[in-house]
Amino acid sequence: MSGSTTEDELFESWGTFARYPAMLAGTFAGQLVGIGIDAAVGSRTLWIPLVCSVVLEALVGARYGEARGGPLDARKCARVSWTYSLVLAGVSAPLLIWIAASHAAAVPRCCI
Repeated sequence: MSGSTTEDELFESWGTFARYPAMLAGTFAGQLVGIGIDAAVGSRTLWIPLVCSVVLEALVGARYGEARGGPLDARKCARVSWTYSLVLAGVSAPLLIWIAASHAAAVPRCCI
């Protein structure tokens, strides 16, 4: 190919595809670590789990991607990011449940 990036290049081998599950595992682990830290601190905010999730996801993705598929150029990086972001938006349920549960006590019980 003459410098163009196709979708097949992102999934050409298990090593390149495997970065997605590795990043997802980093996201979930980061959410759980962040939820634990947030519960220990008692702040009940979104930012601690979110920051832990993003940092661990980025670390795992960078380390795993470099070890398996090598560094990405700007176009491949954008495609990996776009694909992963769409999938991540659909599987962020633990964080959303944590937010709802942590603020449940603040809801007034006027209608019970």
